[in-house]
Amino acid sequence: MQRWGELLRNVVQHSNSRIGGVASAVFYPTKGIVEITIADVGRGLRPTLREAYPEINLDEKALRFALLPHVSGTFKSGDYGNMKDNAGLGLFFVKEIASRAFGGFFLASGNSLVDVWGNRDGTIGKKYVSADKDGWRGTFAVLQLRKDSIGDFDSLLQTCRDIAEEARKDNREFLVDFLEETPDIVGLNVVRVSEFDEDVEEAANVRENLVMPWLRNEELVVMDFTGIRAATQSFAHALMYKLFRDVPAIQSCLSISCADKASVQAVKAVAAYAAVAVSKGDD
Repeated sequence: MQRWGELLRNVVQHSNSRIGGVASAVFYPTKGIVEITIADVGRGLRPTLREAYPEINLDEKALRFALLPHVSGTFKSGDYGNMKDNAGLGLFFVKEIASRAFGGFFLASGNSLVDVWGNRDGTIGKKYVSADKDGWRGTFAVLQLRKDSIGDFDSLLQTCRDIAEEARKDNREFLVDFLEETPDIVGLNVVRVSEFDEDVEEAANVRENLVMPWLRNEELVVMDFTGIRAATQSFAHALMYKLFRDVPAIQSCLSISCADKASVQAVKAVAAYAAVAVSKGDD
């Protein structure tokens, strides 16, 4: 119950709500699902995180950042990946536990919501939803767990700890934000990758003249891989290597949507190569 307790502490420590929050737990025996909900009407994730991370100027960025390991409003910008103890792991652990046990996790704040779930094939699904009007004042989180899938909870929690420890050493893998669909967000910059499929020269051109300037201006960007079947590593390298290596805003601004399994692996490989280059100080 420790991780769920951290969700409650977030209400007390960060929401600035004078009336606290609301928590509920329900078991649906027919479906075999446990659902835990925690909500407040405080100031929300974006204002809280922006005190430590000035680049978090949109609710979508706040949601993405909040689910990364070792991100906390307690620490200043630049401390990511260098936290002490378990700071900034609460939401990350809850998201990982839910998805790895084939459950789901919803997190909403302001005008945005992120939905994360685990598939039976071991993959993790994610999508963002933007509110048409005012959204939710404050923050709410909904955790759904399947009774028959939770398995050995201690083993699952240790897996999450191991992932968090690896992220402390190298966070590049967590900069890759894979989505099931391209979100409908006002002002979102969308790159239709199918328009230059496997053209490495055009991929480099798009990277340098479109994506790089957008990211350096801290604008939201989605690379839509719809229609791409098994992107090659050379193509993914031309499109993304320099972004992973050189652009800090990639961790809060860049997402990849509608990529098949082979394309996901190609992008992850490029992120890993970039991490090695950064660690070695290669140009």
